[in-house]
This record gives sequence, structure tokens and C-alpha cells, in this order.
Amino acid sequence: MALAAAMGCLALTATSTHAALVNAGFNDDGTQVATPTGWTLDGTFVGTRTGVGALTPTEGSHQMWLNVGTLYQDTGVTIELGSTYTLTVDLGLTAGVGDGHTGTYRLYGSTLGHTAAIAGAEGSAVPVVNVWNLDETTSFVATAVEAGQTLGIALQTTGTQTEWDNVRLTVTPVPEPSSLALLGLGGLGLLARRRR
Repeated sequence: MALAAAMGCLALTATSTHAALVNAGFNDDGTQVATPTGWTLDGTFVGTRTGVGALTPTEGSHQMWLNVGTLYQDTGVTIELGSTYTLTVDLGLTAGVGDGHTGTYRLYGSTLGHTAAIAGAEGSAVPVVNVWNLDETTSFVATAVEAGQTLGIALQTTGTQTEWDNVRLTVTPVPEPSSLALLGLGGLGLLARRRR
């Protein structure tokens, strides 16, 4: 039993980590700015501001609104074979801009750039006016095609405007071979003990 507990603890050592993103909550100085710090704009207009209408920022004191375009950030994270990368965002829509605006969020590699998602790593939502879609996620497990590339995140608005906040990137590394070997030995030990 003690061996099983020890093996369980060992398995937990390869846990997920949150990658450091620049200005993930869009908490600039409170004035509308052309592009939030740490992000690049491919489109018409974006700004940060305090709660608008019924939308209160979900992280910090500001949120970002994006009007017809894409906001992206190269994370500096090198994609490793077998690791899992998960993008999580909060997405909303302000009153007064009408329904039907789509927010698309994606993970991309440096080879293709911010306009194309890594296979399976793109999601989208059409938020309801004055309601946040919390914890929208997309993820992928890195294959040899993506390994070695630099990972990026992109947020895109189709329609007049969507609000974004609390962008998170989680990295779950593939277990090290030594950890897998120890887990295997532990399993064999448990089987041997059980047979006795």
C-alpha cells in the first residue's frame, strides 16, 4: 500500500504548469489603448477598459475588447513532443453591439503563424449579450510536426466586437522516461507482492 502511495506521488511530479503570458488580463492603465501591452494587433481596433455595461472584468480591473481583427502573442514556449498545451479564455459581449459576434481562440506554431491553428487547437463561441462565457478551452498534444516550434496564442473577433479576459496557457509535460520506468517497477512490485 505504501509503495502504491509513493508511486502515486511520483506520478504527480509531472503536473501541469501555467506558462507566463504578458498582460494576460489586459490590465493596462485603464485608458483605451491601440494595442494592449505584450500583444500584436492584426485588424482594426482594440482597447482595454474597465467593466462595460453588465460585464465586469473576470481578472483584475480591465478587460479587452476587440473589434474585427486578431490579437496575438508569441509565448516563447518551445513545443515539446508529447506534451499537452491548453488555452483557456473568458469571452463576452457588451450590450449595444448586437448579437451574433463570434470569438475564436487558437494555439498556433511559429511555422504557420497566428492565422492558422495547430490541428485541433481552435475553438469559438458566440456569447450572449452581457454574459461571460467562462473558461472556454482548446488544447492539443504535440506531435513531431509541432515539436520545436514556438507556441503562440491568438484571439479573433468576427463581427463588430467581443470582450476578452483572463487568458491562460497550461502546459502538461509528457512524463520523463525515468518516471515511467519507476512507475512500471512499482507496478511489478505490487503484482509480485499480490501473488505471494
